[in-house]
Amino acid sequence: MRSEVYYEYFKGIICGDMVENSKPDPEIYLKACALLEANPSECQALEDSKNGLLAAHRAGCRPIMVPDLWQPDEDILKIIDGKYEDLDEVKAAFESKIFTDIN
Repeated sequence: MRSEVYYEYFKGIICGDMVENSKPDPEIYLKACALLEANPSECQALEDSKNGLLAAHRAGCRPIMVPDLWQPDEDILKIIDGKYEDLDEVKAAFESKIFTDIN
């Protein structure tokens, strides 16, 4: 399937080549929030990497971890709003509006 098919589901897309500074710099999240005209504190950011989680947190977003190859350390556990094993768990949490309190 071509990537253009997914554009109808998003208000906007910000990619790494659209920012000067890569993660863990918060620039990509700040740019996405500006595009959405959203306050970062009202935005959840799904991430699987330490740099992505740090970038989201530094931007003021609410980082949610879906681990892939890397598991969070104690410092990351302190900054994330939730940790879910897969996207199905994230979907269920969003649908029920319940996020895991891991702190």
